[in-house]
Amino acid sequence: MLYHYCTNSTFISIIQTRSVWLSDFTLSNDRLEGRWLRNLLVERCTQERFHPIQMERLLSFFDLGATRLGAAGFCMSEEGDLLSQWRAYAGDGGGVSIGFSKQHFEALAGVLYARQSGEALSLHKVAYSSEDQAGLVQSILDDVVHAVKAGALDTGTLLTPLDGDRKVEVDKQFRRLTASFLALHLVQYRVKNPAFREEREWRLISLILSYATEASSHGDLSKMDFRAAHDRIVPYRILALGETAPCVTEVVLGPKNITPTRYITAALERYGWKDVPVRISAASYR
Repeated sequence: MLYHYCTNSTFISIIQTRSVWLSDFTLSNDRLEGRWLRNLLVERCTQERFHPIQMERLLSFFDLGATRLGAAGFCMSEEGDLLSQWRAYAGDGGGVSIGFSKQHFEALAGVLYARQSGEALSLHKVAYSSEDQAGLVQSILDDVVHAVKAGALDTGTLLTPLDGDRKVEVDKQFRRLTASFLALHLVQYRVKNPAFREEREWRLISLILSYATEASSHGDLSKMDFRAAHDRIVPYRILALGETAPCVTEVVLGPKNITPTRYITAALERYGWKDVPVRISAASYR
């Protein structure tokens, strides 16, 4: 089971509409969201003693790709009654955590991925430790290093311009570097600062392609919905949960939530969610 901590209004919206919102990760409460992997890239390049000019070119190329391949997601935790989660995401303890079936989301992601559309979805456990993060990116970083050392970033000079076999090799290595960076961008929202490890997070992830097209200079962004927060406008996608599978498996009331449990079960039944257990947080926070 995976738990989503939220306010009471969000809880009602989810059970009423049978849908959740996947919000742009870069506007979350982690300022390094999507950029933690960049730190790993810098560390590896430093270990390899790359020249500062190589580093500047490499990171500029990486940053350009990061702006063009973003992601929206729905965040959950393995734990349904964490005080830090109550305080940060559920109205300072006055909201709820909704227990969802992990198997349901895995099946839903498989169906949407098979459609090969912009709705494509995947479910991932967030990697916090250096060992887990290395497991995700080590081989990709190896390819990056190999491509750079083989000349992927070479531009030639006035006296020694790139031509002939050398130009062919440089072009080949640049394509290899491009493919490696794409692989990095595809996992950049699956790693986080270890300071957040207590959250034990899992994520439903949907990519946002921001490449300009004939239809729009903003790509997928112009197809998304937008919601207002107190200091930002957040792009999001709506994910329908489906009408048949019982994906909500439990509801936990926050330590400050004074709603009688029978009201919660009545609301769930009113909107078609029968036999969902409801319990009260064990935290004594007030």
